[in-house]
Parts: sequence; structure tokens; C-alpha cells
Amino acid sequence: MKEDIKNTKSEIIREYREEVMKLVKYISWLDSKKGQSVVKPYDGAQGQVCLPLVIYDSVLLSLVKEARNSKLMVKNYFYDLRRRKIETVQDEWDAIEKAKIEDFHILQSIFSKYITEGMSKAVRWDEGVQNEIFLRVLMKMRDLVEIGFTPKDDYLVQNGLSLIEQIKQLNEKHNVPK
Repeated sequence: MKEDIKNTKSEIIREYREEVMKLVKYISWLDSKKGQSVVKPYDGAQGQVCLPLVIYDSVLLSLVKEARNSKLMVKNYFYDLRRRKIETVQDEWDAIEKAKIEDFHILQSIFSKYITEGMSKAVRWDEGVQNEIFLRVLMKMRDLVEIGFTPKDDYLVQNGLSLIEQIKQLNEKHNVPK
């Protein structure tokens, strides 16, 4: 598959900036939960025996719901990660750290893996929080869409607003802490 889907920095930023900013609000929560489990076992009411169930943190469920409805999700994440030999958590951390704006699809693939697989493997969402995958991906995406701009980009001024003013408006719109 060709990687000419979103070639230029400006196309990537234009396409995903607002989607990323919607999810940035979860960064502080993810930071406070790193290394912790965000699921609790449900033992049944008053000693009743039931199938083992887990109860997810409501903030995690909100993150998953927003992520699933965003443009950040990709269907072919498995093949993209496998082709790049990204197989372990350490591989994922390394790929996230090294990612540039041109590698945005790699971040999408890692993010999609945890969100999508969590729908059928109860432990995957918890791993995404405990192993800091969600936190690292969202922080990297935020950094890339915020500082991936250059003064020569023609779309920096829209509706008379500078890039900084546009970002501030997006942050306010999505209740992003300062």
C-alpha cells in the first residue's frame, strides 16, 4: 500500500489537528494513571456467583468512545505495525518517540491497535494506560500538530486568526487545561 495518503505536513496537520485536540483533554488523566490499573473486577452483589466481569473507569470509556469516532483510527494497523516490526511495548515506545509529522500514520496505527483490540480483549485498554501507550501517543500527536507548523504554511491565518489564536480557541472549545 502506498503511503501517499497524507503526504505533506500541512495536509496531515489540517486533517488531524482538531481530532487530536479533542483527545488532548485526557492527557492529564492518563498521566495520573500511568502504571495503574483502570479496571476493577466485579464480584457480584451480596456474594452471588457470576461470570468474571471487569468494570472500566468512566474516563477511559469516554476516551475510547471519542477515539473510535475520530479520524485517528485506522483499519490496517496490524499490517502497518507488523511491516515496521513494531511488536513489543518497547518497540511502540521507540516508534512513538522517534515519530515525526510524516510518521503520523504510525502513531495512528499504535493508537488504533489498543483502542480496537480493547473491544474484544478486555486487558488491552488497561495495558494502553498502564504502559503509557495512550499517554505517549496523544502527547506526541499533540506536539506534532502544534509545532509541526512553519511560517510558510499558507493556512496559518484563517478567519483573521493566527495559528496561536486558533490553537487557543481549539483548546478552549475542547476544555484543554492550560
